[in-house]
Amino acid sequence: MTHTLISKHQASFEKLKILLGKWGRHHNLLNQILAHTITLGIFQHYFACRLLSAYSKLNKLVEGRKIFELMPNPDVGSWTSLQNLYLNSKQPMKALMVFYELMLSDSPKPDSHSVVAALSACARLKDLRNGRAIHGMVYKYLKEPRPNVHNALIDMYVKNGSVHIAERVFSSINFKDVAIWTSLLNGYLLNGDMESAKGMFDEMPQRNVFSWTAMIVGYVRKKNPIEALELFTRMRREDVGEHCIPTTVTIVALLSGCADIGALNLGSAIHGYISKRIGFVLDVAVNMD
Repeated sequence: MTHTLISKHQASFEKLKILLGKWGRHHNLLNQILAHTITLGIFQHYFACRLLSAYSKLNKLVEGRKIFELMPNPDVGSWTSLQNLYLNSKQPMKALMVFYELMLSDSPKPDSHSVVAALSACARLKDLRNGRAIHGMVYKYLKEPRPNVHNALIDMYVKNGSVHIAERVFSSINFKDVAIWTSLLNGYLLNGDMESAKGMFDEMPQRNVFSWTAMIVGYVRKKNPIEALELFTRMRREDVGEHCIPTTVTIVALLSGCADIGALNLGSAIHGYISKRIGFVLDVAVNMD
């Protein structure tokens, strides 16, 4: 399907709309849809934002930027798609510059998604100055910041080594979902504070596989494999359901812990458990010698 040609006789608004919705993750077909929308004069009518979003998901920077520049009045969603395109292309500085271009444009001011993208750029750049400036904008432009904004704020501060500010953000949040708890937990772990991480973990009203895995990895990195293995046993006992199915990261950390203490039989048992219970086999070689 990716090599199908759309003839000019077949191209129409409805045909292209259906193709974009069904096959929008195929680069070759996206290029054909883009060309036909421009030829038919319907690019701005429906397709511009959707094509930009589709190219962004495929990390196609050149085409995405071209579409954005064809838009006479991009909306805030289009600006955010361009930010995410640069983030996905490992260009956080350009993603941050796009955010400031949005601020100076005639478009509607930032929404939660564009703010999150900007904060993610600051986290990757370890740019605390701009991160704090954007934090100030949150309360100016967003009446009620969504959980994803709070989560991005905490992540930005902890990755800049400012865990104390992340703690203040955390304390100010009325509704804390499991992602927000896990972000601060990760902050403690990133900064090597296992005691605070353990206290946070034990206090969490709900945990998911990411919070369990973060603690397991933290113990292994701190050369405490016994605690990591005990935590995995507790995870299996206390939390059931899809939200606590171990990931590859969980299992690799556990196998590393087994290697550290020379527990060959235990490592084999964990590998067997994963193969039987979860239905995948890890392509991982762990030196147990």
